Amino acid sequence: MEEALLDGLEAGVDLALRETNLPLRIFPEHCPYLFDEAIADNFLCDTRQDWEG
Repeated sequence: MEEALLDGLEAGVDLALRETNLPLRIFPEHCPYLFDEAIADNFLCDTRQDWEG
C-alpha cells in the first residue's frame, strides 16, 4: 500500500509538471506524509459525517 502512495505522488507531480509552469524543485522529493496519515478519514478535511447515515 505504501508503494501505491508513492506511485500516486509521482503521478501527481508528473501531472502537475505537465499542466503548470511550476518547476520540479518546488515539489517534495519524498512523500511528506506517512501512509497511516494519508488514509485517515480526516486527512484532507473532516469527512466523517459524509459516511454517517
